[in-house]
Amino acid sequence: MTSVAGTTHPQDCKLDEATYNGWSVFRLSNGLLKLYLAAQLGGRAIRAE
Repeated sequence: MTSVAGTTHPQDCKLDEATYNGWSVFRLSNGLLKLYLAAQLGGRAIRAE
């Protein structure tokens, strides 16, 4: 396996609850990317930043 500079490690990932545009969402982040998942919409990803 090769290593890429600037990559994150699994322990850097976190999951928390948030609100996005009035929706209750789960925010999954790893230091580089934040993904907002809405369980009320069948677990759809509604935003990535």
